[in-house]
Amino acid sequence: MSSIKPRPNLVSMIGSCSSELKSKGKLWLLLEFCEHGDLKNYLKENEKKILYGNENETLNSRCLLKWMYEVAKGMQYLEENKIMHGDLAARNILLSDDPTNGKTPLAKVADFGLAKAFYDYLR
Repeated sequence: MSSIKPRPNLVSMIGSCSSELKSKGKLWLLLEFCEHGDLKNYLKENEKKILYGNENETLNSRCLLKWMYEVAKGMQYLEENKIMHGDLAARNILLSDDPTNGKTPLAKVADFGLAKAFYDYLR
């Protein structure tokens, strides 16, 4: 994760601590806070608002298209950097406040720290 530059559609690593790596095999990561949690639970909690909300409401079915696009942009960036996520699922998409559009949360791909640099194996 430390080699990836910050992107709007990827959860950023703020810092890390490896002081317990040799003794306990633990590596601690400090990630940005995504106040709305993961997409899977957010969809469950707001199902009716998303499915039945009209276009004037903050949450409606158009949010699904916005989130799909944002996830695709995050995955595109990973692909451009030759990183395979390996476990893309709604539980690994986090939602945070969007600084450009305060109405609907911004989708960010998370849990790619254990992803594989797979293009190295294709040679």
